Parts: sequence; structure tokens; C-alpha cells
Amino acid sequence: MMIYNSETGNSSYTPMLWETDDIFSNQVAASRNDAVVAKEYIEEQHFALAKDFDAQDKLTAINLSHYGLINQFQLGFGDSSFIDSLSKDCSGEKDSLRRLRLIDSFDKGIFDGFIIFPLYNGIYYIPVGAYGYILNPKEGYEPDLVRFWNKEAAGIFNMSAVNAFSDLVVCQSPITACQLIERGIENVVAVRGNGDIAKQFYEMFKHLPTQSVRLISEGDRYGLHWKEQISEAMRWLNIECNDFFDA
Repeated sequence: MMIYNSETGNSSYTPMLWETDDIFSNQVAASRNDAVVAKEYIEEQHFALAKDFDAQDKLTAINLSHYGLINQFQLGFGDSSFIDSLSKDCSGEKDSLRRLRLIDSFDKGIFDGFIIFPLYNGIYYIPVGAYGYILNPKEGYEPDLVRFWNKEAAGIFNMSAVNAFSDLVVCQSPITACQLIERGIENVVAVRGNGDIAKQFYEMFKHLPTQSVRLISEGDRYGLHWKEQISEAMRWLNIECNDFFDA
């Protein structure tokens, strides 16, 4: 942008500001079209993993062993298949993916190279976001990533357990949840929010039949934040809340 100084008669330029995630993070809810595109993206990435001959190796790389998890939980693998399937006339879908922050300004998938764990709404089986864990993390970068379509969203991994059990083991990481499921623990879920704030967890759990939870965090600084926030939400709802390892 050019700025003109009327007193000196000089002109100067400021840098052009590109769109940032902040624009979308203030959006209260994704549009119906964006939500449909997000669902299609999750489904396509699931098919990409389900038909991958190296799918078992990919699970092993994140310390999982049961191939059946892929279809049971619609796990996916981020690649370019969904973008490649869009024709030149599908600019609207690409715009949706950008608003959802699923692709960057170069049309590269945010989850490319990640195992994807869909996160669902607490009432309906509708994906509201996704958790991803990269297979080959770069030094200095976080190996996991969470994306939600809406500003105040929170999502659940393994919704079927929520409706089947009033006592839940609640994990911060879907990978930890899957590891426990592989060991035969059925009443286990993972819960994440967009910022993992107590209000988000409160709004989600107030609709659920949950009576008690036992928490498993990742043990790092952010894990402590997650645990504090979800514990606060459980206090508001008078839901019994303990640490899994203390129970």
C-alpha cells in the first residue's frame, strides 16, 4: 500500500499483508458447503490409507498394530489424492479447503504425510475436525497437528464409546486411545478442542450421558493445560474426574 505524506510530499510503501489463519479462526461456524467438502476430504484420505499396501507399516510407525483400526475409526493418510481429483472447474472446493485450513496457499495439503484421526461432534456423527500425526517428523517441529472447522469446536475420537459407556477413559491423543483399544479397553475416547478450553469441553459433555472420566494426558506442558481445562469442565458439570493412573 502506498502512503502519501502531504507535509513532505514524499511517498512510501508498506508491505502487502497476506491472509492469515486469524481470519478463519474468528469464523463461528463453517458453511454447509465447507462442511461437505471437509467430510469428502476425510473420506478420500481414509480411502488413501485403506488401499495402501504399506498401511500396516504406517500404523507400526506410530506404535499401532491392528489394521482393523483403519476401517473401525475411518483413519486416513494425508496425500494429494483429493486435490488431484478436483477438476479445474472445482475452484469452489479448493476455496473451501483453504478456508478450512486443510490446504495452504500453494494448494499443498496441511496433513500431507500425516496419519489422520477424524474428530466428531458430541451429538451427531459429523466430522468437526481432525488430529494428525506425521510419520517422518522434522527436527524442531511438533509431530502432531489439530484442525477444526469452527472457532469454538471440540471433537471426540471414538464416538461409539461415548454412547455405550457412562464411565470413560479420556485421552488427549487419539494414538493413546487406539493403543488402549488394542489392549481391549473399550470405554476409551480422545477429546480435543480448538485451543482446548474448558468452555468447549463443557458445551460438548453437557449433552452426553457421561457420569465419570479418567484422564490421560501426554505429560508435557500442553498436556497439563489440556488436563486442567477438561477437569474444570467436568467440575462445572458435576462429572466425577480422576487421573487414569490414580484410579
